[in-house]
Amino acid sequence: MKFVIAKDGSVASSTTESSTLGNAAVEGCINGRVTRLRFPRPKGGGIVIVSYPFAFLPS
Repeated sequence: MKFVIAKDGSVASSTTESSTLGNAAVEGCINGRVTRLRFPRPKGGGIVIVSYPFAFLPS
């Protein structure tokens, strides 16, 4: 996942960079959840670009 944390701490955008999941519906759901996250305001008032791996393993 790649997402952008805006100046107010909200997630401005979220995209799937690459996936081996093979399920667009689940990937879209994860993107939707990521956009609802809230973070502390970035220091200096800028934005933060985050690249974060999510790993789903069978139980």
